[in-house]
Amino acid sequence: MSSWRDIVTKAEALKDKEDVQGTFSLLSNAVYDNHQHHSELLWRLGRAHYDVAQESTDKKYVEAQCRKGLDRVAESLAAEEASAGAHKWKGILLGCVSDFIPTKEKIASTYVMKQHFERSIELNERDSTAHHCLAKWCWAMNQISWIERQAANVLFGKPPTCSLEQCKDSLLRSDAIDKTVHNQIMLGDVTLRMGNREESAKWYSSAASLPAVSLNQQRQQQEAAKKLASL
Repeated sequence: MSSWRDIVTKAEALKDKEDVQGTFSLLSNAVYDNHQHHSELLWRLGRAHYDVAQESTDKKYVEAQCRKGLDRVAESLAAEEASAGAHKWKGILLGCVSDFIPTKEKIASTYVMKQHFERSIELNERDSTAHHCLAKWCWAMNQISWIERQAANVLFGKPPTCSLEQCKDSLLRSDAIDKTVHNQIMLGDVTLRMGNREESAKWYSSAASLPAVSLNQQRQQQEAAKKLASL
């Protein structure tokens, strides 16, 4: 049986190749079949559950995978609280599951999501994805519906808030660490919402010119080009 370190190395190599099914098979075999419950394996399996969910359009399947992923990440944090990866993926999977829960639970989960993203950054400030996730959380708070805002007022005294400036700051921190198409598209979206068309065009143009290896990145580049053309 391979050690957990060897499995992590193999899982990260497969993840880098965007081999979703290969990563999932490797980690599920280690955890579910061979009962290797190391924290580093558990949160990566949680991530793998999320990744396979993203390849499906079946809502029930997506919900089931995200809930399983959330359970694995919770187990990872129970074993090792000071895990930046586990905190990041706890926040991401809470966001995934929130699409399938009542408004009250959804609002409550937004507070917890932010705490996990902030804890992840505290543990590893060089993780560009964690900064991007915090920015996405912030952006979502700016899109919160009137009904959800009123419900938050009743249930919790006030809804979670985050300014566009804070959102942009997190995106810039992410971009300084690793330049990605999806992060620069979001910088274009945020600066456009802030009323700066010139800066928005700069970000869309940059996003469209970044290297695109995967099909998803190529689709994102096309999206950036369309947004640039629409300005």
